Amino acid sequence: MRPIAFALAFAAAAISTPAWADAQSDYEELREEIWQSTLDNAPLLATSIGDRRGDGKLFDFSLEAYDRLAIESEGYLARLYQINENELPQDLQVDYAILRRSLQDELSGAQYDHTRYQVFTNRGGWFTNLVSLPNRSPFFHQD
Repeated sequence: MRPIAFALAFAAAAISTPAWADAQSDYEELREEIWQSTLDNAPLLATSIGDRRGDGKLFDFSLEAYDRLAIESEGYLARLYQINENELPQDLQVDYAILRRSLQDELSGAQYDHTRYQVFTNRGGWFTNLVSLPNRSPFFHQD
């Protein structure tokens, strides 16, 4: 009975614990997760590249969404730091550095309250997305 219980416990742990893959696989998986989250949170971007999940939706400018995205970015950055950059191929090391810097910049800006409340500037804002929507939206057809 004891060996069976041990085997079941071991199997349960193996299933519930993610296996550590190599650095490249870990990085590519994280990058894909960040990309999918970006498309989920930026419906106009999703629609503009032909991803239908953004159809009929606008970006959520609420303070709750802003805080949620900052927390997600902190989590992504923490996971990124767990990946050994030196084990990546050279092209992915560049990609890693760009992603790291983007997340760091986003989190640095989130430390200041004005970024939470400033939804438009003299260079653009939510209204420019609406005005350019017809030019950025692809035409879909039914097959």
